[in-house]
Amino acid sequence: MKSSVKIFHSLLLFSLLILFSSCSEEATAPEFTSFNWPTSTPEDQGMNPLLLEQAFQQGETRGFVDCILVIRNGYLVAEKY
Repeated sequence: MKSSVKIFHSLLLFSLLILFSSCSEEATAPEFTSFNWPTSTPEDQGMNPLLLEQAFQQGETRGFVDCILVIRNGYLVAEKY
């Protein structure tokens, strides 16, 4: 019984040492990196602009759509707020 208590205390001490040694003294904010999507036209990306306009109109008739972004082939081809 005493052996299992010693093992438990050793594991607990080891866990606390690992926990506290991984903490830094000074908190740092995450690095902010900005990213801008490259833009293109719907036609250049093989999309029908009339269908996109219909999708935007559908989004406007719904009360819960705040924004629609269309990304195709890594390009921002349309957005509506």
